[in-house]
Amino acid sequence: MTGTGFIQRAQRWLLVPAGTAVWVALGVVLLAAAVRAHPAERTRPDAARPAAETAVRTYVPDFEFRKGREIVLVLVGAAFCGAQREPGFPQALGDAKLRVRDQAAARGAQFRAVAVSLDWKTDEALAFLEGFGAFDELTVGSNWLNDGARRYIWRDLPGPAAVPQLLVVERDVETEPQVQVQVRNERVIKRISGALPVIAWVKDGARI
Repeated sequence: MTGTGFIQRAQRWLLVPAGTAVWVALGVVLLAAAVRAHPAERTRPDAARPAAETAVRTYVPDFEFRKGREIVLVLVGAAFCGAQREPGFPQALGDAKLRVRDQAAARGAQFRAVAVSLDWKTDEALAFLEGFGAFDELTVGSNWLNDGARRYIWRDLPGPAAVPQLLVVERDVETEPQVQVQVRNERVIKRISGALPVIAWVKDGARI
């Protein structure tokens, strides 16, 4: 083999690994640049946190039989009032439960959340309330003849015949399990009518 032939073969042999090395090096450079261009993808807080840590707080009833001072948040509504479609209203109601509960605890009082739906059909009433989270008590059906309407609008704690409305009721509960339960000194300390006024009240802190 001549010297020229050997050199030509050596050049062809060296060309393959040299070209491969160039492509590998180029790939490493491009990957490093992509990582530097999107550092947020590697450091997003939510990406490293368990789902439980990023979950939204929601009201959970404790279902205990208690006595003493009690503060009750009451929703009076119906599917025909359209509150469930008002942007921000379902979230505002969820926030109201938590904020009023916290204020009740600060006063040394118990807390309960009550919902009244005035739809004629009970299944429609329950479907309306589903979008508002958990309550301690539900009263549904019978339209304006509903026992909740009688209690919170017509007779016991009279107010405007309007839906939706939110009431904060304060009362004293005396209990003797399996013997007698009495509710005394019941009064409305806050009443807000209309979805937008409720949202505004909650944004302002839902103060009672």
